[in-house]
Amino acid sequence: MFKSLKAPDKLFGAAMWVVSLAFAGFLIGLGGKLIADLPQVEAAATLEQFANPAQLQAWRDDIRATEQRLAPLRKPLEDAQAELARRSTAHQAALEAQQAWLATRRATASNPGAAAQDTELLRRNAEIEALAAQRRQAQLAVEQLAEQRRLLLQHSAAQPPAVDQALAQARPAFEQAQRRRELKVFGARLALTLPILAVAVWLFVKRRRSPHWPLLRGYIVFALFAFFVELVPYLPSYGGYVRYLVGIVLCVAGGHYGIRWMQAYLARRRDDEQRSERERRATLNRDAAVQRMAAGLCPGCERPILSPAGAAGAEVNHCVYCGLRLFDHCAQPATDGAPPAAQDGATAGAPPRRCGVRKNAFFLHCPTCGGATAAGNGAGIADGVADGGAVGISAAGSPR
Repeated sequence: MFKSLKAPDKLFGAAMWVVSLAFAGFLIGLGGKLIADLPQVEAAATLEQFANPAQLQAWRDDIRATEQRLAPLRKPLEDAQAELARRSTAHQAALEAQQAWLATRRATASNPGAAAQDTELLRRNAEIEALAAQRRQAQLAVEQLAEQRRLLLQHSAAQPPAVDQALAQARPAFEQAQRRRELKVFGARLALTLPILAVAVWLFVKRRRSPHWPLLRGYIVFALFAFFVELVPYLPSYGGYVRYLVGIVLCVAGGHYGIRWMQAYLARRRDDEQRSERERRATLNRDAAVQRMAAGLCPGCERPILSPAGAAGAEVNHCVYCGLRLFDHCAQPATDGAPPAAQDGATAGAPPRRCGVRKNAFFLHCPTCGGATAAGNGAGIADGVADGGAVGISAAGSPR
C-alpha cells in the first residue's frame, strides 16, 4: 500500500490490505447469495406445460388406472411369496430327515426287522413328493402374480405415440420459454451488478485518494468479482457467440483505454521534460524518488542513471536525459568527524568549513553530518505516501 521506506508504514499498509480483502470477501459472499437466489424469482417451465392437455390428461388417466389395478396385486403377491418360502422350508426339512433315516437304515440292514422298513421308506417318499408338488404350486402362483405385475408396470412405463408426438411438438415452445427465462434472470443479474461496477469505477477514478481507500478498495475487488466471476458464467450462450462478443468488446475497451493511458503518460513525460528542473522536482514524491534512485533510475524520467564509467570518469550529478539534479553536496557547516570537502585554512576571517559530502539530492538530511538539506527544508519536493490514499503536496501547495 505505502511506498515509504518506514517499516511501520509497510506494516500498516499490509494490515489495510487484510482489511480490504476481508471486506471484499464478506461482500462477495453476500453478493453470491443474492445472485444465486435470483432464478427463484420466476418458476422454471416444464415441457408438459406446452403440450396438448387433452392427450396428456388421457395418458395420466391411463397411468392412474394401471396403478389402481396394481394395488390389488401387491398383497396376494406378498402372501404367495410367503407361502412359497414356507413350503420350500418344509420340503427341505423333509429331504434332510429322509437322508438321515436312510443312513440309519443302511447301518441296521442286518437286523431281522429290516425288511419291514421298506413300507416306511415308501411312505416317506410319498410325503416328500407331496411337499415338492405343493412347493411347485406355490412357485407357479408367485410367477403368475409377478407376471401380471410386470405387464402392468410395463404398460404404465410405456408412453403412447400420441404423447410422444405432443411432447415433440411442444419442445420448440418450451425451449423458447427457457431462453426467455434465462434472459430475464441474466437481465436481473446485470441490473444488480452493473450499478455496483459503475460505482466501483467512479470510486476508483474520484476517491482513490480518500482516507477510507482500504474499504473502497475492498468494494472495488467485490465489484470486479461480482461482474466478471459471478455474472459471466450466466451469460446466454447462443452457441458461444455472446461470450465471444463480450470478450471482444472487453478486449477492445481495455485496449482502447490502455492505449489512451499510455499516450497520456508519454505526453506527460514529454511535458515534464520541457518544464524547468525546479517545477519537476516539486511534483516528485521524496520516498518514491529515493527508491528509484536506489534502483538506478532517474525519478523524473525513469531512465537509467549514467554511471561514472559512462561519463568518462566525470562526476554524475544530473540526469543526462531530462537534466534533473540527482546528487549535490552538503552545504551545512562541518562537524567533528565530518570530512571537509576542502581545507580553507584556519586563518582569521576565513569562511567556516562546509561538510561538502556528495549525497542524494532527495535526502532530508545529510548522511554524514546529519544537517538538514535543501530538500529537507522543503525546496520543491513533494512529500507523503505514494499509494495509501494521501496526496503528495509540493512546496507550492499543489497536489501531485
